[in-house]
Amino acid sequence: MFKGELGRIGLGICSDHPEVVYALVEAEKNALVHFSDGGRSFRTVSQGGRVGNRRFYYADSYVDSVWPNRIDDLVTRLAVFDDGGVT
Repeated sequence: MFKGELGRIGLGICSDHPEVVYALVEAEKNALVHFSDGGRSFRTVSQGGRVGNRRFYYADSYVDSVWPNRIDDLVTRLAVFDDGGVT
């Protein structure tokens, strides 16, 4: 699934819908992964340079408690996704 060494993995959990989890995975090609069933299965929603550009130093991800498709990804820049991280 992920190529190369795995680095830091940041989790964002929706407080009002705890079955919704996002993981920002540092690997050869960084990825944003979405779990809608509490972690039993997942889908990769975004990969590559747009995702987590320095995750191994410092980062944090937050999922909006009311709107679980809104993700605030804080790395060296702030990225906000209103579509579950797709664009």
